[in-house]
Amino acid sequence: MQHMGGGVGLRFIMLKHMPLSMKYCCIDEVELKDGTERNLEELEFQGNCLHKDIPACAGFVCVGDTMFMFGGSFYSIPQSISTTQITSTNYLSTAPLPVGSSPVTWTRSPTSMSVVRVNPMVAPLHDGRIFICGGTPIRSSWAEIYDPKTGQFLSVDLPTNVAKIPLPRSCFQYTKELVLVYYDAWFYNQDEYEGRARMSCDIEGYEPILLQYNLVENHWDVFARVLPESYPDAYKRNLIYVGGNILFMMYFSYKWLVYNLSSKEVVANVEVELPDEDVIGAFNTHTTSTSWVFYIFIRHVVNFMTDGVRYAKVEVVQGKDGDYIATVQMNGVLRVSPFSNMYMFGFKARSKRGAEEEKKGKEKMMRNE
Repeated sequence: MQHMGGGVGLRFIMLKHMPLSMKYCCIDEVELKDGTERNLEELEFQGNCLHKDIPACAGFVCVGDTMFMFGGSFYSIPQSISTTQITSTNYLSTAPLPVGSSPVTWTRSPTSMSVVRVNPMVAPLHDGRIFICGGTPIRSSWAEIYDPKTGQFLSVDLPTNVAKIPLPRSCFQYTKELVLVYYDAWFYNQDEYEGRARMSCDIEGYEPILLQYNLVENHWDVFARVLPESYPDAYKRNLIYVGGNILFMMYFSYKWLVYNLSSKEVVANVEVELPDEDVIGAFNTHTTSTSWVFYIFIRHVVNFMTDGVRYAKVEVVQGKDGDYIATVQMNGVLRVSPFSNMYMFGFKARSKRGAEEEKKGKEKMMRNE
């Protein structure tokens, strides 16, 4: 998540996925206090009777005041057999951002993606469109760009000289023209792929790569090959681009990496005084040329069992000697029931007056048009 300063504070939404259902929790920034534990109210999405309308392993993103859900799988256990049937989808569904305890419903769009996708990577673009990639072995329409204004998808094919279709772990927009996609392993042509395969028995975990897609020229290319070692067992790799060619890479909560997109090298290791757990979500809320403030959310584990979510507010400052120093300004625990997966959004919460002024501004713009 990129810079989210302004407004009257931040609001965080947690989507909790369990084997046969999805619930959500809301928490405001002002409610996060140092050293405290609190139970979060868990609300269920309205309209998901028998939980058949909300798939697992979907891709999520928030644009404006709307949440978008792409693809995923439905699980069913027929009475006649003992095995679970899995059906993958190409669905697009939308839901408004939750406000208080008001009921929220996912609504399936009449348009859908060109291919089914499971665990796709999704990133908002600067112009309001949405970039979706991966989650499919099909080269045609391997990536798609969705325009919420028109409700249409634009297919993006993977080049034929890519020897092996990789699974993306993260993606984000870098410049006006470029989207960067991160992989744990990448082989860009058949000769290279065969050569690597002969050298290594486990090619899946070999050589992380940043791939670039040019939105203007409709062209793929390798952006960078010199990347830090990957950890396939990590929950996810959070890539937080904070501007100025600085990219924060977060596998685990206690150790972050700072990667310079201009020189294409790791410029710092950031030690953070937090428990060694997976990062579920990370949000950059304040940025200067030499300092950054993040809210991060990690698994809270007690006796090897997930027992909620730990939050922390962390400031990172670059000193004159080039070192990056992290200070945990506050941290605490949010109690929630066990979950198999969790997705998080962060956005600017507005006052009632601010929302009314924005509504009047939109109405005036529509009248002028």
